[in-house]
Amino acid sequence: MRALRRTTAGAMSCIAVVVTHRWHVALAEVIATSAERQGRVAAPSERGATPWAMVGAGTS
Repeated sequence: MRALRRTTAGAMSCIAVVVTHRWHVALAEVIATSAERQGRVAAPSERGATPWAMVGAGTS
């Protein structure tokens, strides 16, 4: 029973990370589209360049 609870907690944690990431990506797309409509280029922070993404890209 204890193993089932650990597995369930791990799965819920993983799902929360995926949902949060997708929400951030969708929000970044909306902001970038809004910037394009205003005739400007979205700043990296507006395009969803989060600190962990910048570390992965070697730009930190």
